[in-house]
This record gives sequence, structure tokens and C-alpha cells, in this order.
Amino acid sequence: MLLQALHAGHELEKPGWVRLNFSVLMSDEKVRYIIDAVNELANSSAHFIPAYQCDAATARFRHKLDL
Repeated sequence: MLLQALHAGHELEKPGWVRLNFSVLMSDEKVRYIIDAVNELANSSAHFIPAYQCDAATARFRHKLDL
């Protein structure tokens, strides 16, 4: 079903992925800070939706101030 949607041009159906790497030289505090920040962003993402405009054809989001 997902592949059918993607082949039909529904790019917004594609799941998003993030890769995050940590250096072994980073302190535990810095790693925890980054993890907490990503978690906070994920949990409050709905708050940011009105500030962005989406191009459904490409599934790219741009901040409305950058348009």
C-alpha cells in the first residue's frame, strides 16, 4: 500500500528518517542534552506545523518566512 502511494506520487506518505551519531568523546551530559532536545522536538512538533508550508509534490517543507 505504501509503495502504491509513493508510485502514485504521494510523497508525503513516505516515512521520515533521522540518523544521529555520537562521538565516543562526547560527555554523557552532552549526549543526554541532545537526546532530550530531539525528544522535545518530536513531542512538540504539532506546535511548529503552522509555521511551515509543504510542497506535496516533493514532500519538502519550507518555513513561511523563507518563501
